[in-house]
Amino acid sequence: MIKNYFKIAFRGFWKHKLFTLINIIGLSIGISASLVIYLIVHYDFTFDKFHKDSDRIYRVVSNFSFQGNWSHSYGVTAPLAASVKANATGVQFVAPLYTLNPDVLVDRGSAAPLKLKGQDHITLADQNYFKIFSYKWLAGSSSNALDAPYHVVLTSDRAKLYFPKLSYEQIIGKVVTYNTLKTTVTGIVAPLTENTDFTCHDFISYSSAAPKTRLGNDVQLDQWGSTNSASELFLKLAPGITRANMEKQVNNLLKKYSPLSADDIKRRSDRSFTVQPLSDIHFNQDYGTFDFSGPANKTTLYLLLVVAGFLLLLGCINFINLTTAQAAQRAKEIGIRKTMGSGRGQLIGQFLSETFIITLLAVIISICLAPLVLKLFADFVSSGGT
Repeated sequence: MIKNYFKIAFRGFWKHKLFTLINIIGLSIGISASLVIYLIVHYDFTFDKFHKDSDRIYRVVSNFSFQGNWSHSYGVTAPLAASVKANATGVQFVAPLYTLNPDVLVDRGSAAPLKLKGQDHITLADQNYFKIFSYKWLAGSSSNALDAPYHVVLTSDRAKLYFPKLSYEQIIGKVVTYNTLKTTVTGIVAPLTENTDFTCHDFISYSSAAPKTRLGNDVQLDQWGSTNSASELFLKLAPGITRANMEKQVNNLLKKYSPLSADDIKRRSDRSFTVQPLSDIHFNQDYGTFDFSGPANKTTLYLLLVVAGFLLLLGCINFINLTTAQAAQRAKEIGIRKTMGSGRGQLIGQFLSETFIITLLAVIISICLAPLVLKLFADFVSSGGT
């Protein structure tokens, strides 16, 4: 019986070729447009969801008020990290970062040295960074690679750029110089392949910025009154510790070590910290992500989903209208089939079979069209997201 349904359906399609083609194309355009929009939205909503216990990972960010006008920064004062480690409760890991833009010099022995000017995606970090964020280690120890000054962990693609002819194990112990800072490679990790805002590829041990050194002076390890967007702080809270609890603690530390002066009060100047969830980083317009990328807009993404649903609905309405318009032409066919003994169930089965085939063909075409359409939106969705 089912075979007969499909046989009759294909016979009808061939008889009404133009109508069938218009129906399939109209439906496939609606489905493909909705699919592409969904993939674009899904790309942004999956950022940094893959980290273990991502709901317990936070970034501390700064708020500034001057005469009633507020401004925001994702940077924090550098001494906050050490103060949180020493005084705050309920914190599992504290990971300070300080991004750099150094010149890179790689000594390759007998070969010509590699010189790279003004490189970005390079940061100071300590071992806690790799305890908070999920990286796969390819060489070196994940427990102590950054526990001493002048060590560096590289991503595998960066390691191969610096030392293209060496294996990962052979790269361990090699020297990479950042400006005048000589570091020894102690670990290699795989770059994050999921959608992420964390795109640094060189991780220099944070203890390399020792007090009274040039790098230490740049980081301003003891300057509570200075906030630099290059200096960031990430926390992983212990289970059961709330964001509000931690936010209260970091602001109490700020009041303790950097209280408002009389001039600050007179000028109506104030400063505070916000503990920002990891899931909010990719979308928050006030604080932004990093210097490397801009935040997405949740309102825009939700509107895109509404547009996708509307386009899919239009495709369905168009399909229904075209099918209804043909009903009068098929009235004679239905009458003859009833005369020949076809029941109500058989007629419903026949029309459902035809609808299924047209819908299936439209879906297949849509899936084939989606990658081509996505190429037109390369600025919105990276290759990793498609």
